[in-house]
Amino acid sequence: MKSEDLVFDTGVVFEILIGSAEGEKTLQLIEKNRISVYISELNLTELKYIICRKYGEELTEEIIGRLLGSGYFEVSPFPSIADEVWKTKCKYSISLADSATITLGEVLGIKSVFRREKELLAKRLPSHVKFLDEIMNQ
Repeated sequence: MKSEDLVFDTGVVFEILIGSAEGEKTLQLIEKNRISVYISELNLTELKYIICRKYGEELTEEIIGRLLGSGYFEVSPFPSIADEVWKTKCKYSISLADSATITLGEVLGIKSVFRREKELLAKRLPSHVKFLDEIMNQ
């Protein structure tokens, strides 16, 4: 079976790191090569901040090092999408990191995947935006 390319938002990667039920299922799909995952450099920076808030800089560097060393994620450089991210942010009035996730999916022509969050549910987002539970139930 051919793997599906997806862009993950910070929240989805965090679910994998904390080992939630959805995160574990997602990790299994990655390990079985059912999905290939892209994340933007901006989302990686946001993830570092979230981890650092709770665990400090040293542990953050260790966790991110292991994450990147796993080969499970391809990090897309932010400059490659920067000229479009601001337009997405302006259009949908969402966070810059969420805008980067949506834009990267649009540029690559693949789905952008988020956790269900109230902020996003209230928006009318592009059709390539999906929620993690939708992907897990395919």
